[in-house]
Amino acid sequence: MMALTVVLSILTIQACDDNGNKSESITLNCGDILTTPSRTLKATDDALDCDGTAVTLEDGVTLDLNGHTVSCDGDVGSIGILLSGQGATVRNGTVTNCATGIYAADDGMHEIRDMSAVSNIGSEEVLLNGGIVVDSDNNSVRNVTVTGNFPVGLVLYGDGNAVMDCDVSENLHSGLAILSNSNEVSDCVVSDNDYVNLGIVSVIQNELTDRGNNNVVTNVMADRNNKHDGIFVGGDFNLISGSQADENEVNGIEISATGTDNTVIDNSAFNNNQSAESGDDRGGTDLEQVNAEDCDNAWIENFYGTSNSDCIQ
Repeated sequence: MMALTVVLSILTIQACDDNGNKSESITLNCGDILTTPSRTLKATDDALDCDGTAVTLEDGVTLDLNGHTVSCDGDVGSIGILLSGQGATVRNGTVTNCATGIYAADDGMHEIRDMSAVSNIGSEEVLLNGGIVVDSDNNSVRNVTVTGNFPVGLVLYGDGNAVMDCDVSENLHSGLAILSNSNEVSDCVVSDNDYVNLGIVSVIQNELTDRGNNNVVTNVMADRNNKHDGIFVGGDFNLISGSQADENEVNGIEISATGTDNTVIDNSAFNNNQSAESGDDRGGTDLEQVNAEDCDNAWIENFYGTSNSDCIQ
């Protein structure tokens, strides 16, 4: 009778994320520098009251916060999550109480997705403070909630970035600031901020720069800011389309004296210059071109109540 030998093998099965990448659970600690690429690191807990930089992601690292929170001690130099090198990803969590919530640096191509940046309070004197600061090129920011931050909710210093499906509202100064070129912002709510809701800026620290050009803003709601405009355009060759700017303190959509060759098409703007309602009329309109006599911007098929220029339509 032939004996049969049965060999039992013990298989170790490693979990995968939604994209099929290997994942492993990690315990987050303040000051962590994560260096494991090509897999998803899934947090099992919070990292709270950190000083300095709370968590750093190096090249190619993906951190899934798994619903957890990273917070700082509120120091003026603190950073919640630093995306360094190239191609790091953070998703699915909250960053709070830092001078800079999430900072995308170095060679870019990072991804920030399904994140909340809440109550990150920096200094107005520090350009790189705010809820989400994108200081590199070709990054993706998708499905983020950015609220209660100072001096800015979300700011783009790098070129070629894409911001989609965002809610950048109720920040304590500016909402979404674009201080760079060739970015795309779409399907966002940028409302109820204390200063400009959405600004494309070419003048930085009182100097005219070559920034704020060739950006595309599509399907953005920029309503009810408390001190200035819904959408402010200070650069050249930008496109604003399919957006809404209602009930802002001064102007709905404004092109400043430094802005030329911009296209504003198929937007709606009504009931702006809310300052007049409070008795402090600042002379705003729904659609405003500072150089009212120079038709060097294209205003096409917009819906609005008031304007300051015959060039606007």
